[in-house]
Amino acid sequence: DLLARLDEAEQRVRTLNIIAGLVPVTGPGVRVTITESSSRVNVGSLLDTVQELRTAGAEAMEFNDSIRLGADSSFDSAVGGIELDGQLLEPPYVLEVIGDPHVLSTALSFSTGPIETLETYDGASVEVEELEAVQITSVREPSRPEYAEFGTGQ
Repeated sequence: DLLARLDEAEQRVRTLNIIAGLVPVTGPGVRVTITESSSRVNVGSLLDTVQELRTAGAEAMEFNDSIRLGADSSFDSAVGGIELDGQLLEPPYVLEVIGDPHVLSTALSFSTGPIETLETYDGASVEVEELEAVQITSVREPSRPEYAEFGTGQ
């Protein structure tokens, strides 16, 4: 029984490390390439794309092979691109996502969805590839809570 509980705890730690973006991961998913043409891509459009993918069950996401997205990731406008978590992202924006490839691509392509918004309002071209294997190698630095601490329970 102790071994079973220990195994369950190790599985939980592995899962939490993936969700927190602390370890490299691989699995099926999509690669979304957003190429700017006539104008710049709006920060809100990228954020909507990420949110739509999260809602569709994305388990891990990475921009431009270098920045792993986390629950607390933030986007800002920047000269020459978009700032993600304090780092400059330059176009084209390549977003690799692990999850069910069909569900993820469907979440992007519905009428008035992220692809239509990026193409119609931001003048971008968007390519979505469904892949059997996506490798996400970037990791996030674990952040320490500033205000939260363990509760004592009821």
